[in-house]
Amino acid sequence: MSAAGAAAIAGLGSLLSVVVIYPLNVAVIPALGNPAALLVTVPAEDLLTAIGLAYLAWAAPATLATKTAGVRLGAVAGLVFGIVETAINGSGIEGIAFSTPLHMAVSALIGIGLVFAAGRRRAGGVDASVFLGRETASFVIVAIGSHFAYDVLARALGAVGVLAGLALVGAVLAVIYRHLPEDLSGVVVSDPISLLSGALAQASVQARPAAPAAPPAAWPTAPTTMAAPTAAMAAPAPRYCSACGTPLTTGYAFCPGCGGRIASEATR
Repeated sequence: MSAAGAAAIAGLGSLLSVVVIYPLNVAVIPALGNPAALLVTVPAEDLLTAIGLAYLAWAAPATLATKTAGVRLGAVAGLVFGIVETAINGSGIEGIAFSTPLHMAVSALIGIGLVFAAGRRRAGGVDASVFLGRETASFVIVAIGSHFAYDVLARALGAVGVLAGLALVGAVLAVIYRHLPEDLSGVVVSDPISLLSGALAQASVQARPAAPAAPPAAWPTAPTTMAAPTAAMAAPAPRYCSACGTPLTTGYAFCPGCGGRIASEATR
């Protein structure tokens, strides 16, 4: 299946989910009130938005072969859901600017989880158990939990909470995405806590400044030693009288042997 076909199925699945979610929201929220209704509507909304992704994991698992494929197809599903939900609710620019990015990030997390389901399907899985692995469940729980945190913050703090919630969901997706390799076939995720803690630990290590490099060692040189004075350096060469050959001593003007005047340059 082509990438465009896979994106169309992902979007169509989320489009169909709106048909179920909207009446559910209308019925449940007045009955339970906020925030209790979130315990029902948030999981239902996120799981139904991923219907198209689940179909791809089962019928065309090659379309969900990598981490990036899961994020892209999940984002498409969330984008379609957010736009349609905004149109139905009449929330306009606010829905496009805030609700749609939320659904894109949440569905992208679920999309990564369904990459594991697609891998089990490619490995020969023939029943619904391919969707029940710990890896897939961990990503679904993290996605639903992030969405729930966004809604709680938005209801408690208004516009500030909306921005804080978006930042939180985006940060969760970002750290998990950087934590995982592109090929998830060898990755083991035991639970949502270990998934988040591992991603956060790696992010904190990457954020630390690198230790300064040690200064280069000085180039080794041979020790410098002072040469011992030679005999020639220690004493001047002896001088002799040019007339009689008598050894001369410095300080005399006449030869002690023949009495002749000592020339300025006597024989050496």
